[in-house]
This record gives sequence, structure tokens and C-alpha cells, in this order.
Amino acid sequence: MALMTASLSKSRQAVVLGAGISGMTAARLLAHSGWEVEVAGPVPTSTRWVTLSARTVQLINDIWDSDIVTAATHYRLASRRVIWDTDAAAEVLEPLVALESSSLAATMLEKFSREHLGSVSSGSTLSAQEPTPARSAQFVIDARGRNSNFPRRYSGRRQMRVWEPISIDHGAAEFAEMHAGIGYWCFLFPLGSKQLCLQIATPEPEISGTLSEKIKNDASDHSLLAKLVEKVPDLFDLATSVIPIAPSFHTQPIRASRLPVGDALMTLDPLCGDGVGHGVKSAILAVAVANSAAVTVSTEDALKHFELRTTRAFASHLKHCRGYYSKIRHAAPWEGEVESIAQAMEKLTTSNRDEGSTLLVLEDPDAGHSAKNVCHVKRPYLKQA
Repeated sequence: MALMTASLSKSRQAVVLGAGISGMTAARLLAHSGWEVEVAGPVPTSTRWVTLSARTVQLINDIWDSDIVTAATHYRLASRRVIWDTDAAAEVLEPLVALESSSLAATMLEKFSREHLGSVSSGSTLSAQEPTPARSAQFVIDARGRNSNFPRRYSGRRQMRVWEPISIDHGAAEFAEMHAGIGYWCFLFPLGSKQLCLQIATPEPEISGTLSEKIKNDASDHSLLAKLVEKVPDLFDLATSVIPIAPSFHTQPIRASRLPVGDALMTLDPLCGDGVGHGVKSAILAVAVANSAAVTVSTEDALKHFELRTTRAFASHLKHCRGYYSKIRHAAPWEGEVESIAQAMEKLTTSNRDEGSTLLVLEDPDAGHSAKNVCHVKRPYLKQA
């Protein structure tokens, strides 16, 4: 994406629906570009642990002009141990940050409102009826995740069971583990020295009754998994939350005034470990589209560019997913998912139009970071944070 700078009108108004990581990132970038911004919730409240790559951490910190990631609830990990396409573990020396995502969203909202304290406004919480400003704003950034009203198409049926952090003294492990078994793959990572986070993916909505035994048989060669089986033998029979993990993409044409970002735009398979990074990048792109439509680039061209870039990003993700599931060391149970991925890729259409003439504006250097009446945050969400 080519960037240029230009002075934007301070009377421009935008509404951000959703105060998660992608929504707050969009709000900050819009505010620093001279837009009047209203954040209209909802604020994430459920505990959700994710891992961030060093590149994603750097991107978020650069946008927020501080080490905001480590100001949230987090743990540092030095590497990953992966058993995927062979029986031997591969050590990936890539630093990760285990992050409680709602904590980061709350930290972003607190910093955002503190910087613009004089502009905090009151208002009702987001309900089925969108707030009045959303109907009149030049742009609405929809960051409400899977709860947005954008229809979507999934590329398969695979699901993931997610456990609450499990109390277990595992020693001083500072690495995450990804292990591919027969009919499942699991992801484990430590939260300090006394807890483990466990996530297990399966190709079908229902886990077979033999999965517990399969995991126990596999555990002897896998240290963190072995500790779980040894110290919490009934763990895999306990009820857990279940979420769909097949990648999905919005199927509704982008409207001139409304742009989806984050999970409202696309959801990614967690095996790639870059869902938060893609969400932040989509927020950057959406702000660039809004800024560009406010100056010399036509709204139609800016929206076409948004659709092109996001469709290509999703197609690239599906390509990686197909490769991972085709090479998994126990590939047979995943054949149906690989076929679903292939079908989803066929339905995506990408344009060959020349991108060289589309220059998108990321921010206005003349807007200043202390402009009055720039940001409006719904007061009830400040209380929740």
C-alpha cells in the first residue's frame, strides 16, 4: 500500500463499533488523523489468551507510542516446540508474548480516554439499535468481531476446545508447544510457572470418545502435555468452551460508509498464530481508506482497494492453511477440511487492476495529538474497563 500525507478536515466524524484491540487501534489512528471519533462499545470482558509474534508486538507498540502490550496482562515466551509433519520436535527460536486480549483492549481504552479526557461524552450502551451517530457519520468502523452483522462463509467445520488456565506446577518452561496427534492438534503455553493454557483442535464438531486415550498415548514424548496427563488425568473429559476455528470471510459487499475490521472482516485459523496481527493491519487499512476518501482519492477507488487487499490476504491465509493441514503428520482425518479450504479458495475472486494509482493516506501529520474535540468515548464503557 502506497502512503501519502495530506491535511484532513477536523470536522470529519467517524464511529467505531467495538472497543477491542482492532477497534481501539482504528480509533487512535483516526483521532491522530484529525477525525472526530466516537467509540461505541462493546468492550471485551471474557478471558481469552492468545500469543503474539515479536513483529505484531512491535507494530502495536509503534501505533500506540508506548510499550502498551507489556502494560497489559502478559507472559514472555522464548520459543516454540513443534511436532507437525514428523515425529521429531522442531525448536523454533521465535519469541512470543502470551497475552490476555481483553486486558490489552482495556489498557488501550484507558490510554485513549486519558489522552482525550476533555472530550469524553456520555451516552447509552450499544444495543440492537445502533447509536444515532453511527447513522450520520462519514465512516463507521465495525469492530464487533463475530457479533457484527456481516454475513460470512466458513471454510470447513473444524473446532477448538479452549480450557481456562490450568493450575499446574510445570517448572520453568518458557516455550510453547504445538503437537499434531491422530485426529487432533493441540497448543499449550505456560502462563508463568504455575499455569498452562491448553487448546485442542479437531476436524469435526464432536470429539470422539477415544480422543482422551489418544492424547494420553502421545504424551510420553511431549513434556508439557505429559505433565498435564500425569497431574490432571481427568482433564480431557472435563467440559470446555468450544469455538469454530475454520477461517471465515465476510460475504457482503463493502458499503461506502461502513468498513469491517478484525474478526468482523475475517477470522483466521489459530494454527498460523497471527489473528491479532491481521486484525490490527485491517484497522490500519480501514483508516487509510477513510482518510483517502476525505481527500483526493475517490471513495469508490478506496473501497475497491480495501476489498482487493483484504481478499488477497484471506486467500493467502487459506493457502497456508491448506499447506499445513496437507502436511500434518496424521493427515487423513483432515482431508475433508483440506477440501473445504480448496472450495473456499475457488469462490474468492481477486482483481488484476493496477494498484499503482491508488495512494492511501494513513495519518495527518498536522492534526496534532492534543487537538480538542477529537475523540469521544462512551462513558459506560470507561466504567466497564
